[in-house]
Amino acid sequence: MEAPKGNAVSVALDQKTADKLAYYKAADGLGLLAPRDWYCAGTVGSGGSQLFVTLRPLDVNKYFSKRRDEALDGPVVAIVERFGSTSGRSDVAEVILGIFPAYKGFVDSVKEMFPGITLHPASFSADKLTNKSKRSVRYTTPAEIDGLGTHWGLKKNATPIEGVVILIDQEWLDVRLLSVRLPDSLSAVVEPIIRQVELDAKQP
Repeated sequence: MEAPKGNAVSVALDQKTADKLAYYKAADGLGLLAPRDWYCAGTVGSGGSQLFVTLRPLDVNKYFSKRRDEALDGPVVAIVERFGSTSGRSDVAEVILGIFPAYKGFVDSVKEMFPGITLHPASFSADKLTNKSKRSVRYTTPAEIDGLGTHWGLKKNATPIEGVVILIDQEWLDVRLLSVRLPDSLSAVVEPIIRQVELDAKQP
């Protein structure tokens, strides 16, 4: 699809930070702050939606193949949402088992709906996790380690990944995962990027 015609978005930033960032938004509605003048691509399917902002244009031939992670091996800001009411429900359940045990009732409902389904708790033992609320956890995935930052598509490399994973509390639970991997020269904008995703998640 062609990129949607966007409307201006009001974001509270100091001028120095604002000069380095732009607000990107996919046609399906997911949006985020990321470095200005980068490239973006969004996808949506029955299980969820994604928005990637990359230093180089996304190689779609790699992304839509078994080499998906090779398309996301460099600097990137990515937001992925999995829908708990559709075919993304098993992904949501596995993240809940690994990070949000208070919501195990959702996992039980998935098992009741699909007897015999196999769910594997997502393991993020190498990540540094910081609980922000009952439904929001910030994380750092170390360099050269698989964790939350690489869970849905990014390829590990020599740069750590920072981000946040959020449960969106609707009739069914959705999971929204932000992954931010930027060069050292842009380290100052990581916190504003994460904070804006947290603010957006509070909107109805």
